[in-house]
Amino acid sequence: MRGNLADDWPPLRTLTDLALRKWHVRLTCPQCGYVRVMSGAGLWYLFHRRHWRDDVASVCQRFHCPHCLLARRAKIRPLIEKTKDAPTGPKLEDPSDYEWKKLIARYRS
Repeated sequence: MRGNLADDWPPLRTLTDLALRKWHVRLTCPQCGYVRVMSGAGLWYLFHRRHWRDDVASVCQRFHCPHCLLARRAKIRPLIEKTKDAPTGPKLEDPSDYEWKKLIARYRS
């Protein structure tokens, strides 16, 4: 992980924090340089539905570079960064309005 997202203020320790602040996530392969930007809200919703831990340190353990897997048959874990760039690649399903409002209400108080 380049930099520590938890050093920002307010701290960004989970995908929930990133999604609520409207950040996206950039995953970069350290071997081949492949870059994919994923929607923060869509990524949060994916982790929420699958009941995966959403702390920033655990996010990288769920992903690997598809190009390195095909070419080298090795699972290379990406570096993770926050970004405001537009998402690239296949679109993740966004949370429903109900789920999103429920999340906002939970963190508002």
